[in-house]
Amino acid sequence: MPQSFADQAGRESIGLPPCEPPPKTPRVPRSILVLLDADRRTNPGVISVAMTRARLSGAHVTMLCVWRRSRLLVLAPLANEDPDVLLRAHKRVVGEWFRARIDEVPANVALRTLLREGRAVDQIVRELRIRHYDELVLDRRLRRHEAARITRAAPEVNVIAL
Repeated sequence: MPQSFADQAGRESIGLPPCEPPPKTPRVPRSILVLLDADRRTNPGVISVAMTRARLSGAHVTMLCVWRRSRLLVLAPLANEDPDVLLRAHKRVVGEWFRARIDEVPANVALRTLLREGRAVDQIVRELRIRHYDELVLDRRLRRHEAARITRAAPEVNVIAL
């Protein structure tokens, strides 16, 4: 229980040092959500930071890989390609890229993987509403409205933006 100002002043008047507040213990994450944006080719440092934190705390890690269809649909006519063919090829490339990121995860880290289509923030909010996470690791800073949506969905989550 913190001491009042009078108690502190009384300790000092008789020559005792003021009481120190108890040290803050860092929150130990039990579950970590890592965003991998396949369209932006996420910085591999995100994975190493998340895996280090998971190994130190014994946390479970969920790797959420997102990609967007809309960018491809705009580019298809410019490339003179059938949109369906382009989408199938892109899904395959994204899947291969995601598998390569999964292979970077050490064997002693509990891992869950999700591959979803859509906007990154929409998918993060969806996942935060489905499951509880202590930390969210991103490779970029969030825009103000994106951070607000995440905070509304899960105010207790600690966001780490590299």
